[in-house]
Amino acid sequence: MANYPPQDTSGVGSSVEAIEIAADAVISSKIADGTITLADVATTAKTECIMLACSDETSDLEAGTDKIKFIMPYAFTLTGISASVTTAPVGATLIVDVNEAGTTIMSSNKIVIDASETSTATAAQAPTLSDTSLASGALITVDIDQIGSSTAGAGLKVYLTGYQS
Repeated sequence: MANYPPQDTSGVGSSVEAIEIAADAVISSKIADGTITLADVATTAKTECIMLACSDETSDLEAGTDKIKFIMPYAFTLTGISASVTTAPVGATLIVDVNEAGTTIMSSNKIVIDASETSTATAAQAPTLSDTSLASGALITVDIDQIGSSTAGAGLKVYLTGYQS
């Protein structure tokens, strides 16, 4: 974006049109009248990732509930979920569950990091989201359902991808 950030800020009252906006990022009629709301922004332009560090980087992971808890700061439409570890689980897959208000957000397939892998990018089984609308103020928790059998794994991060809704 050649014109962003604007270098000359002396033009108080200058229009939004002076800044380049990605094609199809916002409904063009809204730019002209200045009434842009979150609903007017294209999904691809407002997609974000909430990264959750669920452990330290070096200690062995342990199976259990509520490894991390936080309150959703705003309503969020979930479009994807993934995870990574610093140290791969060995001997068995690492299985992780994410809950909204105590109920899983994945119907059948949880987050799985295959044995000897460090992320879900190449997982044999992708997670199946059953709840994609996370409510503002909802309690979100992460559970570790299974760890590696000979090497537990370490440094778990979970990534919630989506957009504010």
